[in-house]
Amino acid sequence: MTQERPLSRVVFLHTVRSVAEQFDALARELLPQVECWHIIDEMLAKLTLAAGCAPPLALRRMVEHATAAADVGAAALQVTCSSISPAVPLIRPLCEAPVYGVDDAMVARALRLGRRIGIAATARPALDSLAALIAQAAASEGQPVEVEKLFCDGAYGFLLSGELTEHDRIVRGHLARLAARCDVVVAAQASMARAAEAAARELPMPVLSSPRPAVERLRELLASP
Repeated sequence: MTQERPLSRVVFLHTVRSVAEQFDALARELLPQVECWHIIDEMLAKLTLAAGCAPPLALRRMVEHATAAADVGAAALQVTCSSISPAVPLIRPLCEAPVYGVDDAMVARALRLGRRIGIAATARPALDSLAALIAQAAASEGQPVEVEKLFCDGAYGFLLSGELTEHDRIVRGHLARLAARCDVVVAAQASMARAAEAAARELPMPVLSSPRPAVERLRELLASP
């Protein structure tokens, strides 16, 4: 039996090792005929967290990854980290392959679901960048929006040390606090998706995370002529 040839190839750029497994599973479900490769560059997150935004070294590394994706014939580079996604518009003109941030599809969905949007994050750059993205998207649509931000203090350290149960416990608690005051709650990082999915089963209002909307949008983009 001959193996079916993939229709195209996509490269995912991660900054947290555990996130690669989430996106790989989603790609198998939603992009069954797409060959998916993964780059894990933890330095990008560390540099961005230290500087508060993606510094020049991080931008250069992102361009290098996008160049590598183009060199191997990838149809796109999908960035999966919210902390570095604000840099995507900066590097996009320098890249041959299309480069996509992770949050746009989730933000569009959140704006359809409510005016009071709560954001929880375990990394401050992701918290601030997602709030800015929501405000920008709402303004472009002429939609009034109220954004409440909540930082999940301590959770990121547990993520890096592999203590995922404790990470998820902290995140779920913060999502529940936001849910009491908001129409819709969003988890600002892909690494929070597991906790967000658990919270969505417990809370009465929508709780969103970025991985599934991002891959669904990627599927639509790849299908476009």
